Amino acid sequence: MISSLSEASTVDDLNAWLNAGVLLRLWPTLWLPPRLRQDWEKAFPELAATRTNTA
Repeated sequence: MISSLSEASTVDDLNAWLNAGVLLRLWPTLWLPPRLRQDWEKAFPELAATRTNTA
């Protein structure tokens, strides 16, 4: 069993640890290093949309 997301080594690990709905809801408020946020938003445009569509 992995103890942190940094130890995830497969897509199955990430699927086990991440909840897409929660991630989408919290994305606009998460503090992330700018480069990391850019990389995730490039790979998952729906995350970037949550930041631009929030009031």
